[in-house]
Amino acid sequence: MPKGMYLRSPCDWHFDAVNEETIIKYLALQNLTVADVEPLTVDFYLNYAHWFQSQKGLAPRPRWVKSLNHIEDDFCAMLDDGSEIEAKKVVLAVGLRDFKHIPEVYSHL
Repeated sequence: MPKGMYLRSPCDWHFDAVNEETIIKYLALQNLTVADVEPLTVDFYLNYAHWFQSQKGLAPRPRWVKSLNHIEDDFCAMLDDGSEIEAKKVVLAVGLRDFKHIPEVYSHL
């Protein structure tokens, strides 16, 4: 997203499935309120994301997915470094960057 844009998501939308490391908790640690930050800026949300990663001990691996295959009940993603990741479920969060090829199955959308 370009600088200066706002997210459509409010502060109650966060990464933590167990509701611990929420944006509200992050705000409290910063001595901020919801009114101080909504609508959320990209920079604020990225700062929250970095804090969340450090709290959970997560280390993202920046990789491009080269292919995604559905095999029986699982998915297998081939990454640009040659490694593979298997998963039961996959969420596609496509953007507009580098779309040189749109798969035919999605071309009508």
